[in-house]
Amino acid sequence: MSSDSVTTRHPVTVLDSGSGAELCLGAVAASYPPQCGGPKLAGWDWSDWKGKFEQASGTRWGEFIVTGRYDPTSEVFTPTDVRSGDGYVWPDSDDHTWTSACPEPAGGWRVSDTSKVSAEDLDAAATLAASFDDYSTAWVDQSPNPAAREKLPPEEVERRMNDPLYTVLNVAVTGDVAAAEAKLRAVWSGMLCVSRAERTEAELQAVQEQLGQVKGFLSSSADARAGVVRADVVWDDGSIQSALNQKFGDGVVVVQSALQPT
Repeated sequence: MSSDSVTTRHPVTVLDSGSGAELCLGAVAASYPPQCGGPKLAGWDWSDWKGKFEQASGTRWGEFIVTGRYDPTSEVFTPTDVRSGDGYVWPDSDDHTWTSACPEPAGGWRVSDTSKVSAEDLDAAATLAASFDDYSTAWVDQSPNPAAREKLPPEEVERRMNDPLYTVLNVAVTGDVAAAEAKLRAVWSGMLCVSRAERTEAELQAVQEQLGQVKGFLSSSADARAGVVRADVVWDDGSIQSALNQKFGDGVVVVQSALQPT
């Protein structure tokens, strides 16, 4: 059954390598010409879009905002409204800032023991953390670095921001936080935050490995800090999310539909 009216909301690549136009909703290979695939576009006519697409080596492609009806059975999208992506202003990213999971200590983040705070020590600690059976994820918080607040040339900011003396190593585990911290302190004396996670990296990866057969699957990524796997699909009317909730438990997999209701 075809969906009600749905849209890409933002510009996506429409590509035709000779066998008909396709709506690329997943990854696009950065080659020339690009390579990608997706639902077939019914009734697409490139002559309607002169000056709005490129062509090379028998391939035509352009960026368009496409609205219409999608049939998941035949995997055909029938456009009812198409707009060129020229001039589209992308919204600012809402990515989370990679700050620490622990509250800032009294007096602020600081290093009291500089005996094991080199870049090599930081790498050793991250490697050790990844070997824990209950390891979930690790990241660094560079917000304590004064270079983040100073007006410096970009290359100088990059150099100084990589200073491990001003880096908080964050490690998340599902088990004993204090035990994990004690092990890490044997190799790292710098700023450290060990927090509790809901699921291990291995658990999330095991879920990811089972998502390839989902109808309209595009890609997946593990968000260990949130304890979920995010699955991108062409179109979900709610049935895919419901089925994955039943299989893995509520909220373990968060389905993200490329096509959205208008």
